[in-house]
Amino acid sequence: MPSHNTARDQRAWRIRRPKPSRHRTAHRSRRLSIQSLETRRLMVAENAVFEISEVLSAAGLVGNVSSQVQWGDGSLTNATTTGGSATGNLNVRFNYSLDDNRFFNRPGARAALEFAAESFVSRFSDQFTAIGTNQYVTVIPKVLDPVTGNEVVLPSNPSIAANEIVIYPGSRNFTGNTAGVGGPGAFDLPSSFTFRTPAERARIQAEISAFRNSVVGRGQAGALGTATTATDYAVAVGSIAFDQRSSRDWYFGIDPDGIGPGQSDFITIATHELAHVFGFGLSNSWARLSSANGFRGAAAKAIFPGSGNVPLESHAGEGFAHWADNVDEIVPTIMPGTIDGSRRASFSPLDFAAMDDIGFDVVNMDATVTASHRYPDDGSYPTKIILKGSRGGVVEYELGNTTVTNVAPTLSVVEDRTVTEGQSFSITNIGSITDPGFRNQNVDPSTTETFSYTIDWGDGESDSGTATIDRHGNASPRTTNASFNGSHRYDSPGNKTVRVTVTDDDGGRDTETFRITVNPIPELSLAFADATITENAGNNATTLTVSVSGPASDQPRRVNLVSSDSTEVTVPATATIPANATSVVVPVNAIDDDLFDGNQISTVTASGTGVESATAEITVGDAETISAAFSATTVVEGSSGEVTLTLTRSNTDTDEALEVLLRRNRGRLGLPASVEIPAGQRTLDVALNPPNDDMAELTTEEEVLVLATGYPNAVVSLNLVDDEPPLFQNPDNRFDVDGVDGVSVLDALIVINVVARRLSGQLDPATETPDGQFWDVNGDYQVTALDALQTINFIARNAGTQREPEPPPSERMLVVPQSDDGDDESNFVANDDAIASMF
Repeated sequence: MPSHNTARDQRAWRIRRPKPSRHRTAHRSRRLSIQSLETRRLMVAENAVFEISEVLSAAGLVGNVSSQVQWGDGSLTNATTTGGSATGNLNVRFNYSLDDNRFFNRPGARAALEFAAESFVSRFSDQFTAIGTNQYVTVIPKVLDPVTGNEVVLPSNPSIAANEIVIYPGSRNFTGNTAGVGGPGAFDLPSSFTFRTPAERARIQAEISAFRNSVVGRGQAGALGTATTATDYAVAVGSIAFDQRSSRDWYFGIDPDGIGPGQSDFITIATHELAHVFGFGLSNSWARLSSANGFRGAAAKAIFPGSGNVPLESHAGEGFAHWADNVDEIVPTIMPGTIDGSRRASFSPLDFAAMDDIGFDVVNMDATVTASHRYPDDGSYPTKIILKGSRGGVVEYELGNTTVTNVAPTLSVVEDRTVTEGQSFSITNIGSITDPGFRNQNVDPSTTETFSYTIDWGDGESDSGTATIDRHGNASPRTTNASFNGSHRYDSPGNKTVRVTVTDDDGGRDTETFRITVNPIPELSLAFADATITENAGNNATTLTVSVSGPASDQPRRVNLVSSDSTEVTVPATATIPANATSVVVPVNAIDDDLFDGNQISTVTASGTGVESATAEITVGDAETISAAFSATTVVEGSSGEVTLTLTRSNTDTDEALEVLLRRNRGRLGLPASVEIPAGQRTLDVALNPPNDDMAELTTEEEVLVLATGYPNAVVSLNLVDDEPPLFQNPDNRFDVDGVDGVSVLDALIVINVVARRLSGQLDPATETPDGQFWDVNGDYQVTALDALQTINFIARNAGTQREPEPPPSERMLVVPQSDDGDDESNFVANDDAIASMF
């Protein structure tokens, strides 16, 4: 009976370490070419949002895919990952029954192999049918023994589940740089059956053919073709052998960062060999698309740059089962004949594209990575995306350098202001800076924003320095804030334009201006309300107005005041001009020094901080006086020395004699024209010696004008009384007015009538004579009702028979005497009604 034997070649491949003269870049650090260039921004301003959105292959990763971005400025952030976490239908079951050398008893070896298988087959969504039994066919699997390299027959009629591939791993000693070999197995499918009719024979043969096709194609119709017609491939069994020489230092770790110097990465080599088991370079569908001219699969050509085929090369009669060695210098791959096994490399998009071309249904491996970042400072930053599988695998993609441009700082300055010439001033926060850049503490050494400034004061002078950082910025975003102060003094008035410039550490700058009005130095001025005061005016003798020129200040201004002679004038020690005012009024006090020093000029000086001083003079008049006083209010002519004139000078300095002049009626009083107050004396008594002229006269008030150099004049007066008997008084009896028959009511009536008749009661001896009637009863040279009243009172007391004694001359001067010869006239009422009642 016919039998069917499907035998597939297993090609050994060698892995060689790089020669010293040939450097091979590790795949895990090579940038992949499949990128979403249209969404990439290669330039951004500092602290502006820099966004990336990249579509990257997650090939070689196991489990859910996550991503991080190394931004090149020392920061590493998690990114948002969409897709790339596909899990295919196929499953590899490793049968270690041929591992006679116990290679996979090494720690981590089995886990690393299973990880490599999962990362590989999880990307295929093919549906492989199960391999069971058939009553007519014996299924005899065969693989190359990983220990001997020879074909070995496996137990017949194995049970291989749907989507399952059974691989026999093991090890042996290789030569040269060969690290491993791998490939698919084969089946012998002999059949045996009996039939009775041709129809039964045809039916059985059809069943046998269908079963054989299910074993070979596992449901993939395109896998049944030849090297020129096959479009698909299905595998059921295979084997892999690894170099077990002691010189081979295998790294079985999942984390690629653990690969040490001189080690061979097992996962990279295992993935390469698994690809051969699955038909890469060793299947009819591969053969259909490959030749010396390269691999012409459409999917692979779409990945490979240019329009030509992907270059292939043959090693030691293996056929064109690998990419040419230079392919991995163009795009990432782990399928050239020679690779760098000292670094982790994953099955790449080009490699998976070739698997797609030979018939595998490759799950979409694209992962979309989105992230955003704010760079703290300008510069060029290499940006890298790191893809990780939750159950293993790391792939890094270098996106190139991101150029971050500097943003110039923003400067704000103070408002316009006014200062005074010659006065130093300080302006706090004359400049305030905001800058989007911020310090970077993720690098060593850390960086920080710095700002220098210059202040051109507009008068030919400038200051410079470094601003103070008030607040560090961050990516929240928060700006970096800085500030600086300024101090200056202008030596001339005018309007100044101040130009302030700030420059950041990257050369960005900003300039702003403001104006300062420089007023001249304020001048004080003083004004007395009175130019002259007298020393005896006391407190508040006058006022002093203290003024300052220029605009009013918003602060009180203190002014110091000093008098040049505090024995003449005093002022407050200080005066305060209130805020928003330009003057203040203070009191001026006069000081009496009791010295005869004449007019004195006192100078008051005003001074203060930042102002020009001022002076003002005031005349202080001397208040010393010379006074005069009579020892009595009357003096009788002809008397000598009975009354004195006392002259007194008020000052206490009497070292010199003082001549005093006496003027006006001094002759009638018998005073000299001048007298001298002796040195050492303040007073002088001068006796009055009024002469007697033997003439009847009226009592006169005599004034004496007292003059002395440097003193104000003084006037003093007293009454000069005539010593002659009153001319208009009866010398025999003053109450006998008519001089006839003694005193009677008629005498009183005569006086009354005279009073009523005369316009004036004055009796002047110089112009009148008694003419036989004596109206002046009281002798005061006045005829008044009092004369009549005294007469009436006398009549009432004396019945008109007695003579009234004559009053002395000193009493005759009184207009209304207080008493008359001891008579109490207060008991009488002197009025018209009383007088009338007596007639």
